Amino acid sequence: SPLHVSRVVSFGGRIGTRRAMLGNRPEVETVHQVLGVPTVNAAFATAPEFSNALLRVLVAVLPPPLLSSPRFAHALATIALPATRIVDVCVGSAAGIRVDVSGGGRTASALWTGRYLGQAAGVAAAAMAVEVLEGGVAVGVLFPEEAIAAERVEGFLARASKGADTFD
Repeated sequence: SPLHVSRVVSFGGRIGTRRAMLGNRPEVETVHQVLGVPTVNAAFATAPEFSNALLRVLVAVLPPPLLSSPRFAHALATIALPATRIVDVCVGSAAGIRVDVSGGGRTASALWTGRYLGQAAGVAAAAMAVEVLEGGVAVGVLFPEEAIAAERVEGFLARASKGADTFD
C-alpha cells in the first residue's frame, strides 16, 4: 500500500520536517506522460502523526470499494471535520507543497507554504484563470503541466504564489 511507503521531507519554516506518505495522485501519471519525467512520485503528510496512523488503519481495515465511494468519503470528511478544526485550534494550521524533480544527476525543488491548502488551490486557480483570459493557455481541456507556455511560467508562478509564507 502506498500509505506504508514514506520518506522524511523538509518544508522549512514553521512546518519543519514531516514524514510524508506516497499518494496516488492523477498528476503523477500526467507529469510522467506529458513532460517525459521518468520517475514521478507524490507524497502527503498530516500532523499530528496520529492523523497519519489513523489514515493507515482506515485503509487497512475498510474494503477498497468503500474507500472508492465518493459518498462514503464525503460522510467520513463530514464526521472528521469537527475533530480537525479542534486540532487546528490546538496546534495551528499550516500547509506545504514541495515538488522535487531529479534528473541528470541533480535535483531541483520548489516549495510553497502557507496557512491553508485551500487558499493555495484558490490562488493557483485564479492565476490559471488570468492565463486563460490573457490568452496564455490554449483553448481546450488541458492538464496544468501542458497548459502554460515556457515563456509565461515565471509570471504564472508569481501570481500563483500570492499569500504564501514561503515560495522558493
